[in-house]
Amino acid sequence: MGNVQVSEMRDKFDKYLLLLKKTKGRFTGRLLSNQTINHYLKWSKAAFNFAVRAGITDKNPLQYFQKLPTRPRDRMLSEDEKARLIEVVKNGAPHLYPIVLFSLLVPCRAGNCFH
Repeated sequence: MGNVQVSEMRDKFDKYLLLLKKTKGRFTGRLLSNQTINHYLKWSKAAFNFAVRAGITDKNPLQYFQKLPTRPRDRMLSEDEKARLIEVVKNGAPHLYPIVLFSLLVPCRAGNCFH
């Protein structure tokens, strides 16, 4: 893999993860979240899994890296927040009112919600 031996990738990636934990985001100026770091880990593992399937390397050196713990970001709107949202949509975007009302009444998982 470039100028790094595959056998050395595990140690190099460990140092890379430590660096990511100290990195601040460009736009927010805050440290990267564990979820963001988990995305980098997922993409790296996928690249090595492809290399294994293609016969470029024998095994994935990142296979034993575990995802970092994360907290769910989901939260429920309070009744006051729901009422304010409905009022704003009624006055500002009445064409969206049925969609907003429907999404407040029908439960869905994050992956199934409107995007």
